[in-house]
Amino acid sequence: MVLPHLDVQTAGQEMAVFLGQADAVGPADILKGLVDQLLISGDPRIDHFLSIKQIIVKILQMLLAAVPFLPGRIPMARSADTITGIFEKIYRGGMPPMITDPDLLPEDYFGAYMQTYLERDIRDLVAVKDENKFLKFISCAAARSGQEVNLADMAKDVEIDRKTADGWLSILVSSGIVYLLPPYSGNIIKRIVKRPKLYFMDTGLACYLSLWNNPRALELSAVASAMFENYVVSEIIKSYANQGISTRSRLCYYRDNNGKEIDLMILENGKIYPQ
Repeated sequence: MVLPHLDVQTAGQEMAVFLGQADAVGPADILKGLVDQLLISGDPRIDHFLSIKQIIVKILQMLLAAVPFLPGRIPMARSADTITGIFEKIYRGGMPPMITDPDLLPEDYFGAYMQTYLERDIRDLVAVKDENKFLKFISCAAARSGQEVNLADMAKDVEIDRKTADGWLSILVSSGIVYLLPPYSGNIIKRIVKRPKLYFMDTGLACYLSLWNNPRALELSAVASAMFENYVVSEIIKSYANQGISTRSRLCYYRDNNGKEIDLMILENGKIYPQ
């Protein structure tokens, strides 16, 4: 679900709405998007808006068709998948062989993939003295998909020092396995969490490394939300890449010290689009 972006002017009269799924939007989703936007702007009228939520819903419904889903040139289409179907996609990932061959088992494909990755790509990038610990580090990162990076905890889990963990994480980023989403750092934010969030660019690989062997079990698990978030964010990143558009300085997340969070924000032409 894409939450609305509201560009609230001084008079509170003009709003720009960005919604991709009109018939699926409920008051709770709309209000969350509104609150997200107002939290960033620090608008003192937030309580006023919350008290007239039904009016907000009607205004949003009238403005639904005005603007496309995402800023810029990224076309988006409504998915006909069910939640179970989406988790099947999350579980298998987006590698071409996993899409074209429905009989190919994830454990077979990703097992061979990781072996090739360790033997060829990693040795070309840097000499990893302990490949078993490096593999454990990647699995540790996969288990933290959609979470803020905590190098100290990761280093402790793998029994390496923090400097080594930092270097190994850089390898995962430079080889395209992992994407680090930076926090929002605008001047209007005074209290900000500085650590980036970690996402795997292929959720099938993340599931394999996290030892998930059943999409239904994943869907019903405690990590379902984080893995779904990983899937959505990575697909948006890839949609930019497929259009030849850099995500540098375009994508970020927001979280303050009080725990208020927006999973993904798109920055375009001085405007913020919370997702």
